[in-house]
Amino acid sequence: LILYASSAFWFTIFCYTVFLGTSFFYSNELSRLVMGQEGLESSFQVGVIYIFINGVFYLIQNQFRWEFRSVHYAIVSMVTTVVTMLLSLMLTYGVAWGLKGLLLGMVGGALAGCFYGLWYLRHSFRFRFQWAYLKEMLIFSAPLVPSGIAVFVGLHIDRLMIYHYSTLGDVGMFGMGFRVASIVGVVIVGFQVSL
Repeated sequence: LILYASSAFWFTIFCYTVFLGTSFFYSNELSRLVMGQEGLESSFQVGVIYIFINGVFYLIQNQFRWEFRSVHYAIVSMVTTVVTMLLSLMLTYGVAWGLKGLLLGMVGGALAGCFYGLWYLRHSFRFRFQWAYLKEMLIFSAPLVPSGIAVFVGLHIDRLMIYHYSTLGDVGMFGMGFRVASIVGVVIVGFQVSL
């Protein structure tokens, strides 16, 4: 189990590091393409950092599920949601950082979840890597890639539509409202997973 978990963890770190480095290197061009306007490069970079940290958090969260540690799964989900909500509200409205505040709140929440998860999974993740185990996992999960892309598009199409028909600020407001409303979703998911 440790070799599977560790191989997956280090492969995930490697892939997201390549993504992060590439995104930062081309951040000027990519920010214009993704954000649709000039002057949002720093917000784009914070968003890319969020994608990196959240990807690692997602693996950590699922490791709790695979180890049948439902209490830790529920706690790490709640910690992430509550920290994200509080930081986002504080930085977006309290400090008036707008979009960047929202993104930094999301980074803080995912980071809190990673710290919690890594502490309680310190016996599952080691400095070990096994190519054979990674290959086995990649072959098994290859058919799941199209469905994963479909789920990702389904989760984010609402923001793309709002951005297309409205403004980037409206997308931020929607994202903030979505985060606050997700508290109920986390509770429901916790019960669903435990059942």
